[in-house]
Amino acid sequence: MIVDRARIEEALPGYELGAELGRGAFGLVIAARHRQLARDVAIKVLGRPGDSVEESRFRAEARVLSDLDHPHVVRLYDYVEHGGLFLLVMERLSGGSLVLDRVRPEYACALGLAVADALEAAHRLRVLHRDVKPDNLLFAGDGTVKVTDFGIAKIVEGTTAASSSFVGSPVYMAPEQAALGRLGPATDLYSLSVVLYQLLTGRPLFPAELPPPAMLLAHLSQEPPPMPDVAARVGGVVLRGLAKDIDDRQPTARSYALDLASAAAESFGGDWLARAGLPVRVDEEVRDAARATRSFGTTVGRRLPDWPWGLPPARLDEVLPVAPSRTRAAARPAVTDLPPVKEQRSRTLVTTPAPEWLLRRRAPRFRGRAPAIGAALLGAVLAAVVVGLGVSTFDTGPAVVPGPAGVVASGRSLYVSDPAHSQVRRFDSGRVSRAGGTVVAGSGRDGFSGDGGRAVDAELSEPGPLAVDGDGNLYIADVGNRRIRKVGTDGRISTVLGGGSRALSSRLDASQVRLTQPFSIAVSGQGVLWVAEQQRNRIGRVKPDGTVEAYVGTGQPGFGGDGLYASWALLNAPTAVALNPSGDRLYVADQGNRRIREVRVGSGFIRTHAGDGTSGPFKNNVQATTVGLSSVYALAATADGSVYLGGTDARRIDSQGFVHPVAGLRTISLAVTADGTIYLVAEQENGSGDRVHRLYRRSPSGALFRLPW
Repeated sequence: MIVDRARIEEALPGYELGAELGRGAFGLVIAARHRQLARDVAIKVLGRPGDSVEESRFRAEARVLSDLDHPHVVRLYDYVEHGGLFLLVMERLSGGSLVLDRVRPEYACALGLAVADALEAAHRLRVLHRDVKPDNLLFAGDGTVKVTDFGIAKIVEGTTAASSSFVGSPVYMAPEQAALGRLGPATDLYSLSVVLYQLLTGRPLFPAELPPPAMLLAHLSQEPPPMPDVAARVGGVVLRGLAKDIDDRQPTARSYALDLASAAAESFGGDWLARAGLPVRVDEEVRDAARATRSFGTTVGRRLPDWPWGLPPARLDEVLPVAPSRTRAAARPAVTDLPPVKEQRSRTLVTTPAPEWLLRRRAPRFRGRAPAIGAALLGAVLAAVVVGLGVSTFDTGPAVVPGPAGVVASGRSLYVSDPAHSQVRRFDSGRVSRAGGTVVAGSGRDGFSGDGGRAVDAELSEPGPLAVDGDGNLYIADVGNRRIRKVGTDGRISTVLGGGSRALSSRLDASQVRLTQPFSIAVSGQGVLWVAEQQRNRIGRVKPDGTVEAYVGTGQPGFGGDGLYASWALLNAPTAVALNPSGDRLYVADQGNRRIREVRVGSGFIRTHAGDGTSGPFKNNVQATTVGLSSVYALAATADGSVYLGGTDARRIDSQGFVHPVAGLRTISLAVTADGTIYLVAEQENGSGDRVHRLYRRSPSGALFRLPW
């Protein structure tokens, strides 16, 4: 290709262009230097502007690199479109690309850790590289290896992760890529294993002189030659990564890195990483595995109990149903082949009504007990509105008398939301009454106003779930306004999520998001906010800087993903979230799937914590994963590893996974204090047949008291 350098200089006036560094089908790379910053860069120039496919890939690479902030991924400084030119400005890597000679095994394993950790970061963002090879493994001046060229990376959207076109390099291509089959994290791990095989043995996996069709056939049908001159444990990790069946490989890049790190430690000693001669920047979990010298046995030909929480890996086709792979005689069941969940309505599977306080739209107009005809009319209108939103259907039976909705404990204070009066009150935990306490948010008028001012002067609309962070800031699910509001310790209120026009997804600012109905919220001690979006089948995370991430769920209803990344999993109408006090475990009431899911916040893995997928009753003194699960409206998690469930009744799952009774009350919200006191908001019928919300306290001894609300 011929590129007018003057046009590039016009597009990038702050840079001084240098020599050409390389070229290929994508275009070319030119050295440059930022004049004011004195920073050396590489400018990647699209070779075929006007080709919609190539332009789309170029933009996709820019998006991927902008989100990937990892020490072993090439850094993107800028993306520019100007006068028909498409330019990526990246860090210049002066150390050249990986040379496939035999190297010291410690060096090869260290490189494998670095690349696997970089792939983990990409996979967590639902990005598959699809072209891991030596030419795309470059070195910085200090010897740090960097994964580059995400030009054909696949950004997995919804439930699709299949090869729709033949892309990649035949020498390093996974069998499922060659067969245009189902892809997943293990696809990139196969390519990495091809690289490591040659670094460790000094010979290619299959003869390099094979023509492309024969090379692809070899990947599809020939078993890898043995590695007798390589440490058995290390060789076992690599050979497992070269399994023909994607389900027989390590399921994630993190599990690959942990397996390789522990294998190298066993084979070469606990200080092997320091002797590798390669800078490796990985987290402490991988470093700890690299220091361990305990024997785990060989990995060849069988699955090891080394998956998250000791569980076998979930099959990716349970998460991402696509066309059958041509590498198999028959496809495994996809999500659409699984037994249907009962009570399917529209695209969202909803098995239980929402908490009843959500029915009281504009409730301040009805003080005390609402007239029967008014309540019936209100219920009918609301049912029609909610069904139109695709949430659920409700009967228009007995009236709901205004009462508490959300409750959260913090120190000696108890916060209670009162949607009927559009307020949130704070009580001393020993003195709770409807007329008492201190109003901390809400003027008593239903509406939306007040951001930036005093919280007590602001207007709220149906305030519901509550949460408090480690600094004492109060978070309110302002359900009627489809926002999450924050009351700071200075008493001023602001919106921290919602009010925008876009659906919750990654790469957004919190102010751009439009929430549907935030059924539940949780917040860490550091102010990281979690929100359950039932209608969108996702759990969102908001960082203190205001950036949003769709952390759990693809957005499509269904069940799948246990043992894999939470962002790849399928949820079905999540109704509640809870975070343990240390902030490293997130629990999700996956209501449509009749399960409680647990997410390890650090690694991002998900598993089932309770429920077997069937509808209750939830039994006591049994393992929580072996029984059915009924309605769950609220969750709470404590430092001793217990998880409390509020729904048809209230129960506790202890740290060993056994179920215990808490209270036989239909519970819509609950909070647990450090001393074991439990506060519950229960929905009951009064003598007139109306449903009322009442507040209860259960002492650590088990005594249950109704509080005067």
